[in-house]
Amino acid sequence: MATDDVVIVGRIGGAFGVRGWVHINSFTEPPENILGYSPWLIARGSQWEPLRPVVVKPHGQGFIARFEEVGNREQAQALSAIDLGIYRDTLPALDDDDEYYWRDLVGLDVVNVDGSDLGKVSYLLETGAHDVLVIHGGTSARGNAETLIPFSARFVRSVDIHAGRLEVDW
Repeated sequence: MATDDVVIVGRIGGAFGVRGWVHINSFTEPPENILGYSPWLIARGSQWEPLRPVVVKPHGQGFIARFEEVGNREQAQALSAIDLGIYRDTLPALDDDDEYYWRDLVGLDVVNVDGSDLGKVSYLLETGAHDVLVIHGGTSARGNAETLIPFSARFVRSVDIHAGRLEVDW
């Protein structure tokens, strides 16, 4: 299975107790959305393998889980800091054409309305007011400088996922 077919939705933390339980940190919004996805996948080398939760419970800011494949603390510790993924096609469909998964925006070429190349979307930041595109490279960038552009209709003119291009008025 290609890496593009998997979306990271969380990470396994450290072991919890002695019977093979682990901490789970969710990257979904809201965090409990991670519970609606199945199967969970973990990377073993270059392959993604399913990990079957037997029990998942809320705990603190995240969750704790016990997996069918994990029976003791040593096995649980071996999973520490491993990403949890899901198959991309298990994500819910977006409601309208102006909604995007962040993953789909990362890597897009960013072009200003004047035609200048601003670089590529490296990642996004979540802020209280709106999401922010973090852009690196481009002919107008100086050195390794990053450009931060709010992902709002005021600045983002068009997004073409298939063409790999995002046009902004910056």
